[in-house]
Formats: sequence, C-alpha cells, structure tokens
Amino acid sequence: MSPGNYFYLSGRYGDDLQDFIEAAGEGEMENIGSLPNVWAELRWAARCGGALHLDDILLRRVRIGLTLPKGAVDYMPRIRNIVQPELGWNDRRWEAEEKRYLSIWTNCYSPHPAW
Repeated sequence: MSPGNYFYLSGRYGDDLQDFIEAAGEGEMENIGSLPNVWAELRWAARCGGALHLDDILLRRVRIGLTLPKGAVDYMPRIRNIVQPELGWNDRRWEAEEKRYLSIWTNCYSPHPAW
C-alpha cells in the first residue's frame, strides 16, 4: 500500500483500518481508476456500513458514483463481484438494485438530470 493510500484510508477508517485491510479481497487495495478510493471500500461499505441499496453504497458511502464518469457504470461488473455476495443478493435483486441506482443517478446526479 502506498503511503498516500495509507494516510487516506487511515483518515477514513481510523481504528478499524486493520480490520478493513484484513477484509479486503485479492487486488482490492488497488485504487479505483484515478481516485484515492480502493476497491475494498465497496466490500467494507456492504459488510459494515449498514447499506440497504446499491445507491447508498455508490453515492453516499464510497461516493464513486459521484466522482467517476457515467456514475461508475463502466466499473459495474467489478462492483457487482464485490458487493453482491457481501449483501447476499441473488441475480434478480442485483438487477433491480442496478436499475434503481442508474435511475437515481440519471435523474438526480448526472450532468444532464431528467428533471
């Protein structure tokens, strides 16, 4: 882990940092695109953040839906691989959550909201 990532994660997770690191899957301490966020933050948000919906994880907990182009839609397969098993969602639930998220992002957060 780079010193920059360590300080960023230390500031976000404080005393839980060691547990956060231990919960990370293979390759999940890598940055998401050019962001300071790492993939393990998705796992942690799903596991420990009390999130009930995908939009809660992507827009409020980890916030990559606000900072990545197109609301992180290009990263959705990897997001799914991390989040779906953590929350115990079957494929039908995932598809409903993804649809809900994309609707919320398009209507409220995209550069051209539908309102």
